[in-house]
Amino acid sequence: MTTRQLDPSRRCLTPQDWPTEDQRRWSNACQKGGVLDDGGMAAHWAPATCVGVAKAYGRFINFLESTAQLHSACPPAERITPDRIAAFVHLLESQVSPVSVWSLVSHLCMGVKVMFPEPDWQWLQQVVNRLHQRASIAKRDIRVLPARKLWKAGIKLMDQAHMAHSLPLLLKASRYRDGLMLALQSARPLRLKNLAALDVERHLKRVGDTYSLVFDGSEMKNRSPFEISVPAALTPRMDRYLAIYRPALAKGSRSSALWITKQGRAMRPFSVHQRISRITRRLFGSSMSVHRFRHASATAIAIERPEKVRMAMSLLGHRQFSTTDRYYIAGQSLEASRSHNSLIDGLRRKQTTTGEDR
Repeated sequence: MTTRQLDPSRRCLTPQDWPTEDQRRWSNACQKGGVLDDGGMAAHWAPATCVGVAKAYGRFINFLESTAQLHSACPPAERITPDRIAAFVHLLESQVSPVSVWSLVSHLCMGVKVMFPEPDWQWLQQVVNRLHQRASIAKRDIRVLPARKLWKAGIKLMDQAHMAHSLPLLLKASRYRDGLMLALQSARPLRLKNLAALDVERHLKRVGDTYSLVFDGSEMKNRSPFEISVPAALTPRMDRYLAIYRPALAKGSRSSALWITKQGRAMRPFSVHQRISRITRRLFGSSMSVHRFRHASATAIAIERPEKVRMAMSLLGHRQFSTTDRYYIAGQSLEASRSHNSLIDGLRRKQTTTGEDR
């Protein structure tokens, strides 16, 4: 089996591989506070945020090292110049999407501010803001399939796999798993980290005739406990997956992960992301990331049930309604444009009919 070769320019150096002064600054920034002090400026960050910032800064350090710009005599803060950031952004734009470019530079900026708080980093924040604008424009061009269409496709995929008696059990099991993943994510759109981490013993709870997904606050982005019921239509299909198809995939493995590969291992976040992208590309001709399912569900609620728009806040696990409100605005704009197009089409048909009568 061949292994994927990683482009050296994409490496994210870990903190222990950073220059000594950078390591010290990062350690101080992350230092937890005690009774007599508040700790470092990053002490209150969630672990996932710290990981993201460290990866972004490590990727920048790798960029400097690979381009012979990591001079030990130069103070760390002075390495971060507009020209070097521009070159770093140019490299990133050749490797990842506009959204990922913005995310990496945004996390880099966060790290720089807590490690080197003395200089004025307003210029770097402006770079982040411009990249965010580009990412927002790029995101509008990404196709978001209707949540209802995604749900129906997932159900159909499961039912077809179950009825395909001539297929080997392992192939049926993997297709059934893909269908369940698609239907579950369309109905209860989780963040990739949470979707991939679903564990039969820790996160899946049977309550009467329905299942619930349960997460501790430490597992959620907003640090709040999260519990949501799974649509009843998935109960018999979930039962079938747990009783027949998941054991076929697990091949005796002791893993309690909900999603299992055909090799009997727990699926990692990248594998889950890849499966969702490939399934949607095969079924609809264009791929959708796991995160776009959250957009699809929130937009569907905003369009079809605008009076229930606050329901999307609970569905997506948002702490503040201002985050959810963006989907309401987008949904209403989309609905308004559709209504306007219908009106124009109606006027054109009327004009055509009137012209024929003459």
